Amino acid sequence: MSREFHGTVMTECPQWRYGGGGYRRVFADGTCHYLVDVVGDTITAVNLDTDLPIDCDPPTYRPPESLWTSARDLATALAGLGTVRRFRNPGWWNAIGVAIIRQVPRAAQVRQLCEAFAAAHGRRLTLPDGTEYALFPDAETVAALPERGFADVGLGFRSELLGTAARAYLDNSARWRRLSPGALVDELRRVDGLGAWSAHVAVTDIHGDFGYYPYTDLAIQTWARKAAPRMSWPDDEPTFTRMWKHLADGELSGLTATILAWGATHRIR
Repeated sequence: MSREFHGTVMTECPQWRYGGGGYRRVFADGTCHYLVDVVGDTITAVNLDTDLPIDCDPPTYRPPESLWTSARDLATALAGLGTVRRFRNPGWWNAIGVAIIRQVPRAAQVRQLCEAFAAAHGRRLTLPDGTEYALFPDAETVAALPERGFADVGLGFRSELLGTAARAYLDNSARWRRLSPGALVDELRRVDGLGAWSAHVAVTDIHGDFGYYPYTDLAIQTWARKAAPRMSWPDDEPTFTRMWKHLADGELSGLTATILAWGATHRIR
């Protein structure tokens, strides 16, 4: 059974695949799979396993109302998005593994790496329209993958970290799922080599709270400058961080999510 939503879907995650005038992604948690197609402002979610209704209401985000006073140009740009939605990632290992690959600076390269990794080592599904879709490799596969398996898809430089993280997930996932988002960030940072940036990105992907997203990220600074070019933006990271928190006015998740949504809809495909 399918469900339909309307609004701007955040497609900043490299697992969204663009083609045919829209975006497509399969979400999986190991036992349940659903396909999301985005064409314009129409979002269709289909349960791939049963005819039962799909339980995947994507949270909505909006910038703080105070932005109309503190940064009107930015408020105007973000208001043009309408309702912003983002699907939480039910696959915890998927969120962690992709966050590691996203340490690569170039977004286009990250997408290519994720797709190549899935095509080489992920389980394949046949979608309702007959096309094949390769899922991101599961933790068991990644934990057992030899060095050559990573190198063949361009991920040799991340092989040790991905393998270590996969084994940590397999050993700790039951306990991690009982933690608060903040405590989960701390636990992920203890995985050797994973780092604060990937920990925050993974937790944001899982829980949908962009208050945990690393808002010092260069992408946020880039899109803020492009969305409101007449504003005077600081060049150094610490000053930008203080300004961003001030503009958020206590609504950091909404502001950060909507600027990333703006960037995803304005990037050159």
